[in-house]
Amino acid sequence: MDAADILQSAVYYWASGGIILVPIACVCFCIWYFFLKARSRIQQFLSVPESMMEESRNILQDKIMKGECMSRIQEFLRQSDNRFLNAACFVTDREYGELPESFDRARIAEARIITRYLSVLKALVVSSPLLGLLGTVLGMITTFNALGAGMSGATGIMASGISRALITTQFGLIVALPGIWIISLLERNTRSIEARFADLRIHCISCLRMRHAV
Repeated sequence: MDAADILQSAVYYWASGGIILVPIACVCFCIWYFFLKARSRIQQFLSVPESMMEESRNILQDKIMKGECMSRIQEFLRQSDNRFLNAACFVTDREYGELPESFDRARIAEARIITRYLSVLKALVVSSPLLGLLGTVLGMITTFNALGAGMSGATGIMASGISRALITTQFGLIVALPGIWIISLLERNTRSIEARFADLRIHCISCLRMRHAV
């Protein structure tokens, strides 16, 4: 079977599914679009190696223990190659004691952005099999109408209706199943990012306590 035969078979298979395959295809496109958008955002944080995180913690500890002014610490956060420090820079207050909470606010802000993507993805993943079910219902209606009318060629119409019912269900599930994996992956990545922000916050609190104890 050459490429032309494969393409012809694919077109025929698509046409057999009916008009419901169009919104299912749109849902598929949207799922991957929002996944790539969310993944791009998350990757900015996941690409930070642990060695850089350790180096950032050490430098931050050194600055806190020396009692550097808040403006210089903000400048360090702003110019750092560590994306976690950059995120905290934009929400850091002028008060020195608010430094640990800046990482907590940065964690909440980033989690809120990613959660928006996850909410849209969950809605799309749920809608895909429902659209497939709608195609199933429409296909069965066509089948039963042909049976009730008793028209000539009813067998062909019945076969077309059943085929449409099965194909739309199949496409709906094919689109939804990777979406479930995508949501699970993004949620796991989000927890990893939140854990790193929390670790930086705890580290700042420990450094401040050591500084006050000296």
